[in-house]
Amino acid sequence: MGKRVEKAENSKANLEIVHKEPESAFTCIAHPWPWPQCVWHHHKEYEIHLIQHASGTAWVGDYIGPFSPGHLVLVGPDLPHNWTSHSIATPDQPPQEDHVIQFTLDSFGQGFFDIPDLAEIKELLNRGAQGVEFLSYGEATLAKITRLRFLSGAERFLCLLEILKSLAEIGDCRVLCSQTYSPVLGDTNVMRINKVLSYMRLNMATDITLESACTYLHMQPRSFSRFFNQITGRRFSDYLCEMRIGESCSLLLNTDRPITDICFAVGFSNISWFNRCFLEIKGVTPREYRRSAVARYGPFDSRGNLASESRTVATQA
Repeated sequence: MGKRVEKAENSKANLEIVHKEPESAFTCIAHPWPWPQCVWHHHKEYEIHLIQHASGTAWVGDYIGPFSPGHLVLVGPDLPHNWTSHSIATPDQPPQEDHVIQFTLDSFGQGFFDIPDLAEIKELLNRGAQGVEFLSYGEATLAKITRLRFLSGAERFLCLLEILKSLAEIGDCRVLCSQTYSPVLGDTNVMRINKVLSYMRLNMATDITLESACTYLHMQPRSFSRFFNQITGRRFSDYLCEMRIGESCSLLLNTDRPITDICFAVGFSNISWFNRCFLEIKGVTPREYRRSAVARYGPFDSRGNLASESRTVATQA
């Protein structure tokens, strides 16, 4: 339930240098998830990313879409990405936390995945170049991901292989980015594009215009339009619409707010235009989108949160 945005957050992403853990071939960390701001980045490692207790908007390559507790993805090397959380956990809620596993092909040794026995995993890693979201998975897979950082030695290495094997066997998954997506990486204009995207996100509920964005960046409209299109592959107005629809999807998925309220909260001036844009981008109406989300994840509680704290977990054979 997301949309390829033909460049989901700036294409010229910040390069993240991943520091490998001592005495290990790969990195595995868990940390709180309190950040509402966008930090668009990429790195040379593959990344398995599990978010257990947070919701918000996922940005992977040219894809924008909502995430909720249990969100699990594989991101390939140098594929720009970011997850924007909508809120900070309160004392009476489970802590917002994500689990991240980062590795390269060199973590396993040259040609390791070329042997026929590992063809399924190699295919999974190839698909990772476009980003893969796993829509349902077994309790065993969840347990392996969350316990991996506590292991060491051969047990740790073999556990990562078991995780990859489990992910390769999941049929209920989807590729996130378009096949034609090609990231533009580098440091030039990184601060500028991050600045305007943050501005758009923080002010999407207002009447943002190309002229106001130009003023914010102190650029002339023609130069700004050329700059924005070059980086995002998208016109400013189209990108802003995609961003608003992506935000509305997250609100539809994670709250019980009336659709009309959501329409105005994300910056649409009337409900008919919102419904038309939503149908064009998502292929379903907002009401149908919410209905399918409730069918998949369960009803909302009295506070507007999904009653189930985790994504549907399939029974694993």
